[in-house]
Amino acid sequence: MLRRIKRYLRYEYLLFMRLKGNSIQIARGIAVGASINFIPSMGLGLLLAYFIAGLFKTNRTATLLSNMASKVGVPFFYAANIVLGDFLLGYEDEGLRALIGQPFRWQSVAQTGESFLLGAVVNTVVVGVLLYFVVLAGIRQYRQAHLKK
Repeated sequence: MLRRIKRYLRYEYLLFMRLKGNSIQIARGIAVGASINFIPSMGLGLLLAYFIAGLFKTNRTATLLSNMASKVGVPFFYAANIVLGDFLLGYEDEGLRALIGQPFRWQSVAQTGESFLLGAVVNTVVVGVLLYFVVLAGIRQYRQAHLKK
């Protein structure tokens, strides 16, 4: 099982690294496609990613592939949104705890929604920027190593 996962991840890595085009546009596309999953899109994530890819002049193939590949992490992304939002807003013992095992209170729901939206905006921007620089460095390193051959 672990071997299959490793092979799949290597396949995805090589798929991204072998995309044709400008490394900056590919890195931008991967960053946009993956980071857009922090925002609740109600099933329209691929369309939203495709539209934003056009605005940022990214490699749309990279955007769509990274969006689909990172869909697995959406529950974790949403939990991270709530945790970060609670931290930034100074809410204690709210967020995920308010949704699980606590008596229902409208105030908790409102605070969790507020935390979620703030966390989503911050996570989208921060993860997008960090991912852009990491992927850009990786693509450049990969291409430099493989173009010498």
